[in-house]
Parts: sequence; C-alpha cells; structure tokens
Amino acid sequence: MQTYRIWKITLLMLAATVIASFCSINAAALDDAGENETAEITDAGTSLSHKSIDSGEIFTIISDFTGGDGDYDYSYGYICLQNGKEYSTSYIKNQKYSFKMPKTAANYNFYVKVKDQSGKQSMFREKGDVEQATGKELAIKASVDADKTYIGQSISVTANPSGGTAPYKFRYSYRNEKGEQFYIGDSFVYNQVQSIKLPEKAGKYTVFVSVKDNRGKTAWCSSTVNSYPLSVADSKVSKTTAAVKEKVVLTAVAKFSSGKTKFHYSFHEQGKQWTYEGGYTSSNKHEFSFAKSGVYYIRAAAKDERGTYTEKQFRLTVVELDVSASSVSKTLIKTGEKVRLSTSAKNINGQLKCHYSYHRQGKTWSFTGEYTTKKYMDFSFADNGIYYIRVGAKDGSGLYKEKQFCIYVYNAASRKTIRNTQLMSSAKWAGTVRTNVPSGSYVNVINTYGHWFMVKYKDNTGWLYNLALGNYKNYSTISASTIGSYCDDLIFSKGRSIKALFGCVSSSPYKATNDLGYENNIVYIIKYKRGACYQHTNYLDYLLKRAGYETKMVNDGKIKRSPSWIKHTWVIVKTSDGWRHIDATNVRETGCAYLKTDSYLSKYFYWDTSKYPKCV
Repeated sequence: MQTYRIWKITLLMLAATVIASFCSINAAALDDAGENETAEITDAGTSLSHKSIDSGEIFTIISDFTGGDGDYDYSYGYICLQNGKEYSTSYIKNQKYSFKMPKTAANYNFYVKVKDQSGKQSMFREKGDVEQATGKELAIKASVDADKTYIGQSISVTANPSGGTAPYKFRYSYRNEKGEQFYIGDSFVYNQVQSIKLPEKAGKYTVFVSVKDNRGKTAWCSSTVNSYPLSVADSKVSKTTAAVKEKVVLTAVAKFSSGKTKFHYSFHEQGKQWTYEGGYTSSNKHEFSFAKSGVYYIRAAAKDERGTYTEKQFRLTVVELDVSASSVSKTLIKTGEKVRLSTSAKNINGQLKCHYSYHRQGKTWSFTGEYTTKKYMDFSFADNGIYYIRVGAKDGSGLYKEKQFCIYVYNAASRKTIRNTQLMSSAKWAGTVRTNVPSGSYVNVINTYGHWFMVKYKDNTGWLYNLALGNYKNYSTISASTIGSYCDDLIFSKGRSIKALFGCVSSSPYKATNDLGYENNIVYIIKYKRGACYQHTNYLDYLLKRAGYETKMVNDGKIKRSPSWIKHTWVIVKTSDGWRHIDATNVRETGCAYLKTDSYLSKYFYWDTSKYPKCV
C-alpha cells in the first residue's frame, strides 16, 4: 500500500515536470515569435539639402528611416510640376543621393522610395524649387492664337513671363463688355499655355494673364479678342454686269464658322420671287446665267454646324449684245473709194462673229460672205447712188444684233460744192434756189442734215448727184408738217442721248400757256422757245421717240400747291436701268426732274401708278 502511494506520488511529480517543461518551451517560442515581428518603416528625418537652389546646382536628399527588417534599399527621384517629367534611380544602398538639377527653373516634388529585406516599403515626399533670379522686375506678355474668332470658340493663350525669380505660376481670366470677370480655375497653375472657351455670344472680350514668381511677386497683362458670328460678308461675284447667257461665278467666303459650313444659292429677277438652286452644299462656288436681259439678284446663304445662318446678295445687271458703237470711216464717198465699217461690240458672251452686207437703195441685200471673226469690212461702189451697209453680229450664246449705215456715193465729175446755199423744197420755206443744177432739170431733196444736203437731178446722162453745204432751212415758219425734219436735224447735231435731248427741252423756260394739242404744242415751244408743262412734255416725248426710245406720257399727274392739287404732265422713258420719270418743265418743287424713281417723284407729284410702268 505504502509502495503504491510512493509510486503514485512519483508519477504525479513526473507529470508536473513534463507539463512545466512543455509550458517553458512554448513560452520561449512565444518570446522568439515576439522578437521576429518587425515594426513598419517610418521616416525619422529624411531631408533635402536645399528647399530652393539655383539652376544647375547640386541638390541632395539625405535619407533617415527606422523600422523594418535589416538593411534598406533606396530609390531617389523627382517629378517636374511644370511638365510632369519624372526622373528616378534604381534601388541602391546609398543613404544619400545628389542630383545635378536642370538649368531651367521649375518646381519639383522630390521623393525617396525605401524597402527593407522583407519587402516592406515606405516613401518620403518633399517639395523643392530650382530658381533663377534675373535681377530684373517681374513682367509678363501674353499672346492669343486668334484675336478674331467665331462665337463660342476656344482660344489658346500663351504666357511669356520675364524678370523676377523663376519658376512662375499663372492664372487666367477674361472680362466681357459689361465688365464681368471670369477666372479659369481657383488658383495659380503651372500651365504656361491655357485654353479658354469664350461665351456663346458675339462681342469684345479682354483676356488677362497674371503671373506669380517663386518669391511671391506678381504682374499681369491683357489682350483683346473679338468674337463674331458666322459671316459671308467677304463673298464676291466674278462680275456685276454680264451678257445674256454669260456665266457669273458667285464665290461664298465664310468666316468665323463653327465647324463645317454648308451653302445655299438662290436668285430672283427684280420684282419676282426667289428661286433656289438646289439644297445646301459643301461647294463654296456656284454659277449663274440668265437667258434674257434685266436686273437680277443672286444670293449665297451659309449655315455652320452650330446652326448659325447668314447670307449676302449681289445685284447683277444682265445686258444684251450691243453693236451700237460700230462706226464707218465716212458717209460721203466718190465712186470706187473705200469706206470701212468697223464693228465695236460689248456685252459679248463667248466668241463674236460678224456678217457684213450691203444694198443700193430700193434693191435687196447682198452678203459679202459667211460669218467671220473679222471686226471690220471695206466697201466700195462703182456707181452713184445711196447705199446701206450693215454689220450683223452674233455671240457664243446665239444672240444676234445689227447696225446699218447710209452711204452717199457720187461721181467726182458731177460733184459741186456751193456754200451758204438755200434750197426751196417747200412753198412755205423762204429762200431761193442757187445751185449748179442745169436749168429745167428735175430737183429732188433725197436727204438732209443740219450742215449739208444732197439733191439729184436727171438729164440725158441719167441721174446725177449734187452736194450742197450750208444751213438751208428757215424754221421761223415751222409748222406741224415740218417738225419731223426739224427734230431729225436737232438729233443729228445734238446726239441721241437722253441727257442731250432733255437739255434741249429743259433749256426753254416755263410760260403759262393753254394746251394746244400734241403737234401744235411742239410747234409753239420750238418757235417761241418757251411753254407750259404741255409743251415741254409733248416736245420731249416726240424727240425721245424720234431718237428710238420707248416712252409713256403721264397726262393725269398733279402737283400739290396749297391749298389744292393742280394738273401737271411729264414723260416716263425706258432706260437701260428700267423705266424712269423725266420732267423737263422747270417747276419749283423739283427744278428739272431727270431720270427719277417712283419713290422720289411721289414726294412731290401724284399720278395713278396702276396705269404706268413702275420706276424702281
């Protein structure tokens, strides 16, 4: 029993020893585990040798870290805050590293990356600057990429600082015409180039750039930018006067366009509705041509991607082929002598070709050949007589015009010249016949002009032609039957222009006289060199018609004379610019109204506009 107790105690003591030993081992293991668990790596005073240095100098980072496991490896680097460029080393053992900084001033973020043997990492960051002190006062200039732009466009502003101490920071803003200022961002930035989007409104904007150097000094400058809506004001046409069927090119020039621009072309004849030439197109050129003469308006409209719309129109005068300035070298020639017909043409569309012909009075036309590009033709005739020579001209569009001339051909042996001769060709004309025409021969006036006339007489050799020089007519006894001859002479001497004929009539002063009837009114003003509106109107109308113009007489017109209206008459004539009013009477309201429009004359006169052509 005793032995059992001793053995039991021995076993208990042995178990306790084992348990104590086990606990001691585990405690030691726990202690070892606590010693192997390393602390985090922390910065213990890493520093920069300078916070600010001059460009090109040596810049050093001194590393000081604690914690971690074992030796450290270091990677040194920096990032330029102006351009984002980065420089870094691979991991090295050096606790200190020096950089030779660039010569360009800038702001930098310096850093050290550190890691221990177990791979734990940490980082140190610190700002530093590379300065350049110029010794000059800080200043700034700025440039914009466009001082004229379309509404809502983004412009690019470039800051150009000088003086002070680099590096620099910038702040951008703009001001509208109301004086409201708008800043780009909340603070100064490193950007030396900045994009600024202007408002969606045309106007004048002032763009400001402020600069701050590395020591806190500031300066600013400004530029002006004008913002415009889409414009086609610089569009142009190849010509403003064109021949019938001639091509006219309208070139649309778009400015201040937001994105792609499309164009729309249209036209209208004066007084008519607009006609559109297709839809919108990307082509900035369009050709127009018109088959008849008149006044037309052609238009270019433009629309950009923003939907902004604008247009410009041009007045185009379309004129017919004109050979009225063609001429002959002379109108009186002797037999066998040459006379040259020279063709002068304008308003030609394409190539001009001419066709020449002639005929003797009373005969049919004879042609000298086919159409030719030759601009002249020489004629000569073997026999006495009156001849007509003619040019017919045709341009590339097929339009045809002609002009003819009367040529008097005489035999040198029968030509006599008698100065200051009067010929009695009418019983009502005073004067005596003094010519070299043989007594008893038949005398006939075949043509008259203001300073010479021709007669023909017949003897046993046939018809002979005689030229007499001088003013032979006595118009003091003019009558209704002779006004045609008088007006022909006047048109020959004064010319066919509207202005010349208007001057002949308007030079006669106003004299109140009753309406004597159309022809007698003309006789009265020619004879007495004065007259009322009836005489002036009838005389001017007759002269213009005689010269080949189309006219209308306003017979129901009125002038406002307080307290009532009084009757007045005047002429409407068709010119190359359209119908125009022309009043040769010297009335106090207008003086002499020469080629006036409806809008002008309606200020002084009244007439029933529905009865007469519109003058616009």
